[in-house]
Amino acid sequence: MGFFKPNIKKMQEGEDLPGLVKALSHDNHDVRLSAAKALIQLGVNGSNPEIRNQAFEEVHSAAENEEQRICAVTIEALQIMSEQIPGSAFPFIIRAALMGNLNHPSQYVRENAAKTLGNLGHANAIEPILRAQQETDERVRNA
Repeated sequence: MGFFKPNIKKMQEGEDLPGLVKALSHDNHDVRLSAAKALIQLGVNGSNPEIRNQAFEEVHSAAENEEQRICAVTIEALQIMSEQIPGSAFPFIIRAALMGNLNHPSQYVRENAAKTLGNLGHANAIEPILRAQQETDERVRNA
């Protein structure tokens, strides 16, 4: 991707979902993280239901992306944002993506998925969290 960093704040303010999705593939981790957080914010606070639904669909797709750096940064953003936004603001598709990521090959992704599910405090998260406690990686168990 390009040498220059995209203006994530401007994209978020303009509700530029395609631009934010493209930024998820940027070479710079901070750009990817900011783009993922902006998509989450639009999912919660977008100007209309269509924007909110599209934003969460993009977050869901990114959380299940086969490219680890996109998946990992999206789960990281969800973990950060779940500490700032009430769990009820996150739709089922996000919880489903997180539950699926408890089986991800990356310990980092599994750990952040477990933390996020715990932060969301949804009843559907109890069984996956209990399974995560059987995890061989101590960081995932302790998440």
